Amino acid sequence: MGDPDREPRVSDEEILSVFARSDETDLLAIEVADELPIHHDTLNDRLDDLYERGLLESEDESRGTVWRLASGRNDPTIPESEVETDVEAQTAAVTGPETTPRQEEDPTGSPQAPTEEPRGPETTDEPTVDATETFDPPGTPAEQERKREALRAAYTYLQKRKIADRADFETDVFPVHPGAYEEPDAWWQEVISPGLEAVSDVEARDDEWRFVGDRPDR
Repeated sequence: MGDPDREPRVSDEEILSVFARSDETDLLAIEVADELPIHHDTLNDRLDDLYERGLLESEDESRGTVWRLASGRNDPTIPESEVETDVEAQTAAVTGPETTPRQEEDPTGSPQAPTEEPRGPETTDEPTVDATETFDPPGTPAEQERKREALRAAYTYLQKRKIADRADFETDVFPVHPGAYEEPDAWWQEVISPGLEAVSDVEARDDEWRFVGDRPDR
């Protein structure tokens, strides 16, 4: 049996394409793995990541957890660079698009001075997306995007665990999201550590990293 960490890299669009080509709407992880050169255990992490990014939906059935394409996705085989745009669009759906003050018209048809609309409280997603998407790691544009993808995966991992240390990231995240690196040391020093430091709802305490959410005093 081969080492799952040494398997050929399978892109997100290749995974999503399996769902698009299938005659069945709902697929088990093992059914998806049968169509790809990827280990079943590794695929489970990838499916979780696509779920967190809003590209897949899941449901528990008697035969196990099934996965399906997220509602409203017309083309699941979009390239990785456009997946990033989908994440930003989902964040805008939560926070609401930035609107200009509405102009009320009087009976003569002349617009009056704009009035300010009340704004709701800011969510924690917007600063997080900005921090991970604007992070500027070293490398070519293609390498930079792979490294930002690794940073997004590390942030999602910390959200789930709440607390993690460097060894946890290198053991659980690096094998699946190496971000153009062959060894975890440079991956941690150049991407994950400085990238997480830039996120507003993450704190480093001693050797531990904590997801703390949005606090009024931050």
